Amino acid sequence: MSEAKRQSNIEEEKLLAYDRLGFYYISLPVLLIGTLFGALVLSALLIKHVDPLYILMWVVLHLGLFFYRFLQYRKYTKLSEPKKLQECEKWIDNYYLGVLLSAVVWGSGAFLVFADHDLFRQIIMILFLLIVGFSTSGLLYSKKDMLFSYMALMYLPLLIKLFIMPEQIYKHIAYLVIALLLFMIFVAGKYDKLISDSLNNRQHFISMQQSHKKLKERFFSLFDRAPVGIFYYNKMLDIEDLNLHFMNMNKASSKDELIGLNLRGLCDDKLVSVYEEALNAKVGSYRGPFNIFEEKTKNYVSLSTVPMVGKDQEVAGGICIVNDITNEINAKQKMVQSAYYDMLTRYQTERLS
Repeated sequence: MSEAKRQSNIEEEKLLAYDRLGFYYISLPVLLIGTLFGALVLSALLIKHVDPLYILMWVVLHLGLFFYRFLQYRKYTKLSEPKKLQECEKWIDNYYLGVLLSAVVWGSGAFLVFADHDLFRQIIMILFLLIVGFSTSGLLYSKKDMLFSYMALMYLPLLIKLFIMPEQIYKHIAYLVIALLLFMIFVAGKYDKLISDSLNNRQHFISMQQSHKKLKERFFSLFDRAPVGIFYYNKMLDIEDLNLHFMNMNKASSKDELIGLNLRGLCDDKLVSVYEEALNAKVGSYRGPFNIFEEKTKNYVSLSTVPMVGKDQEVAGGICIVNDITNEINAKQKMVQSAYYDMLTRYQTERLS
């Protein structure tokens, strides 16, 4: 692989990582509020079945985690876009650190707020843990080591708790949780694919926009500096734009002096019919005298018109290319005059002799 291609791939990967980082932090406030609300609801459901001191400790941990991650979110949003791109890896690491801390806090619930003698509330807590895991695992699938670290911190304490319980039913619940975790990984892969496809499509769209912008800039640069006169007009034969050469051909002081003029009122019927050829999806041509302002110019041109096609593939007007052949015509006229003068002089000389 060439150095240029390798650098291009690195740059593309960096931009994709930057877009993924933006997606992480955009969705972070909703995720934080949702998980904090879930922790408070779960605490309210367990308050009468678990030591209140443990409930308080668990709530304090969640509040501390919420404010820590929300502070990280605020710091990130205040950065400029170039700074975000420059520090992309740092902020991804900060996000992953917050995710792992969240897993530790939620995982600690298996020992802090596990209702030992109430199977119903135990099931409720397990469901809360699974819901929180589903909401986060899809964001981590692209980084497998982070995903498995998160799941281990989140669910290993719960599985240990279930396996050490003496009743057989808890073993069955533990196996069910493991099966649900495998299903969670599968769903996370599908969700990550949707995110990746969306980010790739966004990058492709941005690349297309940039390419289109460059092509547009090049076109207008060529259009404006072309060594022949060019202008285009709409279906009403109003001039919409022109290049510098055409402006100078007509001794105009600015483009605005010509833009908006209607060609029907400025040209004879022969020229108008040439312009209308383009509106009928044909190519028109003309060779002869041409001027926009009679008092300023007296040009001879070779002129061609072609259709101007719009986005809907219908003819929206015409493009006219005007090549000034005034010097060529003048030179030919001088040659004819010179030849005629020489013949007349020779004839008169022969008569006198």
